[in-house]
Amino acid sequence: MRTLEIGRTQLSCKDYECSDDGVYLSKEKLNLWLYIELTEACPAACPFCVFSEAWHRTGNRLDPKKLRKTLQQIAPVVSGVSLTGGEPMTDIPLLEETIRVMRETIPDEIELDMVTNGLNIRKLPELEGIRRFGTIHVSRHAVEDDVNAELMRWKDAPAMETLKEVFASLPDPGATVLNCVLQQYGVHDMETVRAYLEMAAWIGAANVSLIGMFKANDYCRRNYISPAMLDFSDDPRFTVWNHFRDYDYCQCSTGDYKATAGYVRYYYRCPGNVPSPDCCRQLVYGVDNVLRAGFGNAEVIELFD
Repeated sequence: MRTLEIGRTQLSCKDYECSDDGVYLSKEKLNLWLYIELTEACPAACPFCVFSEAWHRTGNRLDPKKLRKTLQQIAPVVSGVSLTGGEPMTDIPLLEETIRVMRETIPDEIELDMVTNGLNIRKLPELEGIRRFGTIHVSRHAVEDDVNAELMRWKDAPAMETLKEVFASLPDPGATVLNCVLQQYGVHDMETVRAYLEMAAWIGAANVSLIGMFKANDYCRRNYISPAMLDFSDDPRFTVWNHFRDYDYCQCSTGDYKATAGYVRYYYRCPGNVPSPDCCRQLVYGVDNVLRAGFGNAEVIELFD
């Protein structure tokens, strides 16, 4: 692994591209995706969330001024940025201030995206800087409104009709992504995958991400569904574009589905059965205003004062 220097820290980083044929090519430029956690607050209590046991109990939130100083130092090694939480739409003024900081410090060619569970979803088209986002991910884990609300442990999860209305009003409806965590009692086989994609096309979601859970707790282990078990080959409505592997660490596939309401793109990522390699694969700026070489208790990156 090659070494990336960020501030005072030397990081061993993933330095190769994933492969579709077993040949792993070296990256031309060594850079990393950055996740920014705005807040710990979230109205949902999804049992498959890796933070479900520890979060939502404090008012911790990032400081945009400190974030600006960090971004000014690390922007040259950032390949893209995702706004996450907690739930980033919990605090709209903080979100808009953070977006302004990002627009002023991150070059225009760097992709920005946001992940939301749909809180305050009607305010999404009005966000300052919304046109700068390449993708907007909205979590939804079942076709039916009531089942989705039950899986998210959140009675106010937005309904299909609401999502349809909001997606149509966005500056770029093609940026919309529905994030679906596969699980028992939700989307778990080809029949429910097809139903979900039909629903996504009807509400105007251009993309669907089918996510394999990390086995972070007992719920995840009991209800785990592997995306790699889905067989798209027997249904002519599916077209598989590619399939990539990162050795035995993970695999993913991309394609499209011809739904009644039109085509919808789908993507799945499936964690592997082995621990991740001992190298940095993403940067995380947390609500404690500390930059780390990954989620959780990853190494703290020491920047210049």
